[in-house]
Amino acid sequence: MSRWALGTALLVAVLAGCSSGPGTTTATILTPTTRVPAPIAPPGVADTVRGWTTQLAQGSDTAYDLLGPRSAAAVGGREGYPGVQAQLEALWARWGKVRATYDALPLGDRSGVVVVHILQKDGSERAAAVPVTSDGARWLVEPLLGTGTYRVTPADRSKIASLPDLTVEVDAGVSVQAFVDEQPARVETGEPTGKGNDRFLYRPRIGLQPGWHLVTFVFTRGSDIAAGTVRYRVPAPK
Repeated sequence: MSRWALGTALLVAVLAGCSSGPGTTTATILTPTTRVPAPIAPPGVADTVRGWTTQLAQGSDTAYDLLGPRSAAAVGGREGYPGVQAQLEALWARWGKVRATYDALPLGDRSGVVVVHILQKDGSERAAAVPVTSDGARWLVEPLLGTGTYRVTPADRSKIASLPDLTVEVDAGVSVQAFVDEQPARVETGEPTGKGNDRFLYRPRIGLQPGWHLVTFVFTRGSDIAAGTVRYRVPAPK
């Protein structure tokens, strides 16, 4: 079990889990890395993040213009941006240098998460996720909002069952959404751990085929939002 801090530019969680027992098969099966385009208005949300990572990859300070108001304030405005530009480039510029896919997940009328991912040789995906907000006319990137820390069990790249029960532990007061291959997962009500944290159980809504799958987390506390991704694998039946 690992503990990770939220609110940095790159919000990557590690998670996978395994479960067995009754109900591990279903007539409906979700194939690995299946995705359905997310209808988010106004359009252009994925292109906003693509443009942001491209500008970071080019070392351009115009990437600041695509920051949301709260992230812009967190860096001290335009005057303070040079002090964090190198950090943002170290964490996000890599995506602007490869032929990555950008997928948008709607969360509300003016909020969402963009998942950036690229296929690796073993069939898994290297991925990251960043929150976005809309001012009504355009989308802006919010990579610097924080919701505390979280724990996931077990580790990234673990083997899991077709219908696993997975858990994530967060600071008390943080809400959790989970998407498996960008499809909403079933997330149970969080239960206090007695240590100032809440533990959430979640599972995919339908069975997963053998192969690699991608989980995206969205963590919210009040108006703060953070996101992360994790890979796990369903082994082929013997």
